[in-house]
Amino acid sequence: MKTQKIVQKISNSPIFETIEREIQIAGIVLNFDLQSLDLYYTISYFKDGENVSQLFKKEVSEWHIDNQQTILVRDENFNPVANPDYVEHKDENGNVKNLQEKFLTEPAFDYVSNIMLNTPMNLSDILRNYILEEDNSGRFN
Repeated sequence: MKTQKIVQKISNSPIFETIEREIQIAGIVLNFDLQSLDLYYTISYFKDGENVSQLFKKEVSEWHIDNQQTILVRDENFNPVANPDYVEHKDENGNVKNLQEKFLTEPAFDYVSNIMLNTPMNLSDILRNYILEEDNSGRFN
């Protein structure tokens, strides 16, 4: 059986806008006793289809998931699930004060491990979706 690598293209470098990037998952440690999930990854850099990763630092930030963090609950299309109890509260300037309550959240490790173990979605699809979400939040910049 051939080993399949999990690779996901992400946004271009914010500093070098013509440099394309992709994430490759190098390892996954799922520890139920500690209730933690650690993802080990590398970022590859490309210009005009040529790998130029050697020009960039290899160090990447830790990607650790545990129940000290919360995560958005997602539907089958990976869209955030609306909080049915959400009531918008605004301050005196009209700014929404509780926007973070608009969508359902759960403890991160419990949610991710449940998806990995109890849904028909395969692990590579789950991780690719989370890579894109983390890219949107700026994790890889």
